[in-house]
Amino acid sequence: MSPLRDELLISPLERQRFDRQLRLNTCGEVGYSRLKTSTVAVIGAGGLGCTVLTALASTGVGRLLIFDFDRVSLSNLHRQPLYRDQDIGFAKVEVAARELSTINPYCHIEIYDRPLRRYADLSTLTDVDLILDCTDRFSARSNIAAICREISLPYCYASVSGTDGQVALFRPYGACLRCLFPHFPSGGVIQSCDQGGVLGVTAQMVGAIQAQIAIDYLLEKPSANPQTKAQRTTLHVISTSPFSVQQLQMNRARDCHLCHHEGSHVTSKVDHNQTIEPFPIPISAQRVMERMKSGWSPLIIDVRTEHERAQGAIDRSIHLPIESLQERLHRAHKSAFNDSTLNDLSDSDALVYCQRGPRAERAARAIQQYKAEIKTSTVRGNGEVYELVGGYCGWRDIIK
Repeated sequence: MSPLRDELLISPLERQRFDRQLRLNTCGEVGYSRLKTSTVAVIGAGGLGCTVLTALASTGVGRLLIFDFDRVSLSNLHRQPLYRDQDIGFAKVEVAARELSTINPYCHIEIYDRPLRRYADLSTLTDVDLILDCTDRFSARSNIAAICREISLPYCYASVSGTDGQVALFRPYGACLRCLFPHFPSGGVIQSCDQGGVLGVTAQMVGAIQAQIAIDYLLEKPSANPQTKAQRTTLHVISTSPFSVQQLQMNRARDCHLCHHEGSHVTSKVDHNQTIEPFPIPISAQRVMERMKSGWSPLIIDVRTEHERAQGAIDRSIHLPIESLQERLHRAHKSAFNDSTLNDLSDSDALVYCQRGPRAERAARAIQQYKAEIKTSTVRGNGEVYELVGGYCGWRDIIK
């Protein structure tokens, strides 16, 4: 967090805008100065992100970095209050920045129309005081957890599904997300909002709790020994129907491969070979079409059943039902089986899709693992693996 300056002035208009907040003993001018000199990165501008961004901007956070690759769709509007019907089809980060600037003109906003990248964005996060994980996929959550552990950055995780949610603040010297989830499940085990549904007010309530925890952290007085505040981590488990909140205390896991707990000593370095997992890159149908118009030609793999494919498919896609694909990947890796399709995978980008999303994530992770393994052989794997968000149903809705 930027050091406070005695000469930091609060303008008369700021005093009027934040008058009720300045009256609070827990905030006051010193607290507002902490907020104004803070930089927060919000990853995801969906149901959680809209509520979090609105709260942070209206409370006086001075600089916000927003990461999201998605476009506004009609199905977003019931739970993402920053967007309107006229915003459909536009980048979420652009619409969010425009709306937030009207909420607090003193807030500097930087937008990134893409996912947070594990290594390329480390320099972008140099001045960030806190990351808020408002994503809805384990691939993104794993990425954020690894980045924050690597550069000793606190982050506030939240998730929501149906009428339930979770929130936890992970400090650099405390437990991390991988202490809570040692092994992230494959796609479809835990459904995201676009798969299992969500009540709009639940996303907003969980997001409000996440924002409050973040603001409380930013208002804290700097500690001479940050380790003293990180002995235990509180996981807030929220249910909205009927309403209840449970607070579960968690310690740092001794076998966590991110924390590297060795007796009483915790190492600060992360073993990249252990922490990198085969997660695909999520991409929307809108973004796929935009990139294809610019000449992008990935290997498109349809992992659905014969019956599903008979109802329609993306042009030029290869049909490899997920069970068949997994078997071929296994044979190719274990017995050097020559497979022309898999050879093409070694050198190009791959776009994997199913009907709605879960199977595509599982298949894409298997392909990512295969590509990672063959990098050590005579054939060097190149290209990225993408998972089509919303699957063929999302694609079909776009091209109608």
